[in-house]
Amino acid sequence: MLRIILSSTNIGDLVFDPFAGTGTTLVVAKQLSRRYIGIEIDSKNIGEINKRLIKLRNSDSIEKYHKDYIFTENLDTF
Repeated sequence: MLRIILSSTNIGDLVFDPFAGTGTTLVVAKQLSRRYIGIEIDSKNIGEINKRLIKLRNSDSIEKYHKDYIFTENLDTF
């Protein structure tokens, strides 16, 4: 989800996941400073999503991929 969110959104954009599952998309969006909305019907998954959004697990951290992505403010300079 990291690559998809990076390639299709900007900081502050809204990411919508209508089938949130355990919240991976929402967790990544939060770390990338995107606003996010998720819909999930399973109450067990909702609890898991809330836990993951409140306290980031080491396995959820995108920091290990930071060196693989370059941020450019102005894409017109290519």
